[in-house]
Amino acid sequence: NIMSDYCMCHIESYWQELMDLSTEEFMQEAYMEALSHSREAFYRAEVLATHADRCEKLKIPFVEIYTFSCENLACMYQHMGESLQAVKILNQGISFLGYLYKQKLLSKEVFEEQIEALNCLFR
Repeated sequence: NIMSDYCMCHIESYWQELMDLSTEEFMQEAYMEALSHSREAFYRAEVLATHADRCEKLKIPFVEIYTFSCENLACMYQHMGESLQAVKILNQGISFLGYLYKQKLLSKEVFEEQIEALNCLFR
C-alpha cells in the first residue's frame, strides 16, 4: 500500500497543525484538548515513520517529527500526573528508533542524537 506524495505531504502538514493546536491549548491551560491533539499528532508521526523511504524521497524529517511527538506527548502525560504513560511513550520511542537504526534507516549519529533527546526526559 503505497501512499501518494501528496498524501505524505498532507500528513506532515496536518501533523504540524495538530502540534500547533496542542501547544496553543496547553498555553491556555486546556490540557485535555492539548493531550488529545498531541495523541493525534503522534499517530500522524507514526504513519510517517512507517513510510520512511517515501519520507526520505520527499525530504520529510520523519525521525525528528517522531521524536518530537514522543517528547511532546510524554511531557503532556507528565504534566497531567500520568507518569507511567509518559514512560511508556518514551520507551516506545526508544524502541522504534532502535528498530529504524537496525533497519539501517538511521545513521549512528542521528540515532544517538534522537535517543539522547528522549533519554533526557527521564532525568
